[in-house]
Amino acid sequence: MTQQNNITTSLPLDKTHVREGLIGVAIIVTINILFFNDHLGFLDVSPHPFWIVVLPIATRYGFKAGFLTGLIAAITLIAMLKLNRPDLDIFDIVHTGYCVTPLLFVLAGIIIGEISEAQRKMFKELKDSFNNLYEMYQNLSKRYEAINTAKQELDARIITQEHTISSLFKKAQNFKSLSENEIYPSALALLKDSIFAEASSIYLLSDNKLKLIASSHIQKEKEPLKEISSSEGIMGDVISSGETISINTMITSDEFTADNNAEIIISAPIFNSKDNILGVLNVEKLPFVKFNPQAVRITSLIADWCGDALENSRAVATKIKDNISNDLTGAYTYDYLNKRFPKEFNRALRFQIPLSVIILEICNFLSFSNDIQENILSIFKSISKKQLRDIDLLFQYKNRSQYILLLPNTAFEGAMDVKRRIILEINVFKFKPYEKSNDLLRFTVGAAEINEKMKKPEELIQKALKNIV
Repeated sequence: MTQQNNITTSLPLDKTHVREGLIGVAIIVTINILFFNDHLGFLDVSPHPFWIVVLPIATRYGFKAGFLTGLIAAITLIAMLKLNRPDLDIFDIVHTGYCVTPLLFVLAGIIIGEISEAQRKMFKELKDSFNNLYEMYQNLSKRYEAINTAKQELDARIITQEHTISSLFKKAQNFKSLSENEIYPSALALLKDSIFAEASSIYLLSDNKLKLIASSHIQKEKEPLKEISSSEGIMGDVISSGETISINTMITSDEFTADNNAEIIISAPIFNSKDNILGVLNVEKLPFVKFNPQAVRITSLIADWCGDALENSRAVATKIKDNISNDLTGAYTYDYLNKRFPKEFNRALRFQIPLSVIILEICNFLSFSNDIQENILSIFKSISKKQLRDIDLLFQYKNRSQYILLLPNTAFEGAMDVKRRIILEINVFKFKPYEKSNDLLRFTVGAAEINEKMKKPEELIQKALKNIV
């Protein structure tokens, strides 16, 4: 803010100011003539009554008004002196000292008026400075409110985002138990629940053609094409690049629609575990306010889960896949760890989702008898069911004494909390498996969280092993 530079040194002369001076002097002269004509001009009165007019006007209106009022008072006083002493000429008035009081009227009007102007100028500068500061304060207040509102919205988005991702993980676990035909509508329903997709579809790749498998379009005239070449349009670009593609986020809300297959808002590839593209997941209609990077990210994530579910469903259907879990512990096998863990690791890096692991090893486990081993594993299964979420994955590591707990969408602090609860639960059982010793079951536990510097899943496991205590 800049201060005004056009501050005047004096108030503009107003006829009213001169009129007030004339009236004031005239009133005093009238009183003098009517009531004190024997003291014409109040020459022997001190202080002179004209000061009653000169001083207030000079103080109130400044230099010009003060000077003119003082001059009027001086001329009037000299005129009354001439009336009272007609024999005096101008030189006699000067030499006899009668001119002192008239001069004082003029000088007082000038000096007091100038002082008044200086004070008025200072007051105006201070007032302008205050107004500028107040305006700056109001602007800063508005900016603070805007920033505070933006912060609250951002905090709400972060909380909502974490809640959304966590909910998605839980819902995605249901994909594993579905048949292939049930996976497609479930994936589209998940899109609707998570990003409010009003129209979406799934195409599978076959013989260089993308064939429509499922669609959530309600209006028949808006249904997408049943089949399209795998090299055409946005879906063709997705097939060739292997990456999620979305339309330009700078389009207007009027353009934000899908017309048959001419415009797809978001298209994400569906991969199997060997990174072969099985098809694409499309969002064709979405509220304009919901189209943001988070929506693109979630669409890619659902497509990723859809690929996992399809591969799992097909493997089970053709009986190619071996049993992937241990009935005694409820933990997945080491072979399945080697297949599943890289997928979760790469997914966490790709979508910047927290991922933590906990490694637990039962001390001297292999030296126990089979009965004691089974008892320990039964306890371990009970603890796992009680403490773990639906989205958490428990794997057997290299032998029956080592287990890896995979915690999707969980930061290191959350993993440490899970670790603490598992240790407390194990100690509650007060299991004493050692012969000739009353020592409680001993075990070691380590935890670690993924970071962007990691390139391989083994790095996360090694970090957890280093943290074992």
